[in-house]
Amino acid sequence: MAKNFNLSIFPTRSHQGIQLHEAIKKLAQDLGYVLNNIPSDPTPVDYANACQNADVVILDATIEPKGQHNYHIAYPTPLDHVLVVSRTALPLNFYGLRDVAVERQSGGLFGKSRETLIRGTPFYPDHLSNTDILRWLVIQLEDLRTRGKRPSNQYGVIGSTFRGMKPSLDLADARRHESGKIFISFRSSDDPGVRRLKDRVEAGQFPGVAQQPVRYFPPGVLSTELMPEQRRWSILSMIDRFIGPADEVWVYESEAYYNSWWTLVLQREIW
Repeated sequence: MAKNFNLSIFPTRSHQGIQLHEAIKKLAQDLGYVLNNIPSDPTPVDYANACQNADVVILDATIEPKGQHNYHIAYPTPLDHVLVVSRTALPLNFYGLRDVAVERQSGGLFGKSRETLIRGTPFYPDHLSNTDILRWLVIQLEDLRTRGKRPSNQYGVIGSTFRGMKPSLDLADARRHESGKIFISFRSSDDPGVRRLKDRVEAGQFPGVAQQPVRYFPPGVLSTELMPEQRRWSILSMIDRFIGPADEVWVYESEAYYNSWWTLVLQREIW
């Protein structure tokens, strides 16, 4: 296990954000991390330097009132050591590469261990508590310590940008596969049926289909506003990162589905 792992934390300034910051500092110290000094009012340069040079970065990206959030300094950073957490659902184009984590609990049915998938950011329209986030962070911080430090050539501006992103994206694809082996495409008006289908598959109750994780985007994750064509293809590039790693794409068929622009998007993606 690597020694002298250092950690940079970028908290929000709300009451819950401050509480989470204090809890993360204690957790990190208990796990043997060395905390880096971050200004109380960090700049974009402070955040960029941390992403490039720190062993681990934790960004609280919770959507907060003006003056309390981090969106004036932060930007999506496709690096495996940057952990994005949030109490609120985040925009589809703002996320961390580390998605779900597997929490194992012993003493389940017949004494067998039970596995639960937990997240550091919620699906729309759900929320997470600081306790939920800390459960996820324990697993991620322990995993990063076990993996050890990144190669020395993946630090700094050039290393993190040109050598660190590709391995990080490959790891993200592998994790997305494990957390969404089936991707369901549907029309938002069919959400109740899709949610029931997802629950049945994940519980192993759907005939002829093995129990496995399912991913879909609930209403609100994808914009329902009238978007110009260029904006639609921008959204497609985000969706592609979740469809690509899946083993199967299912269509929840309905008349409304075939009248949507999403149908054309999915056709181009698959064919």
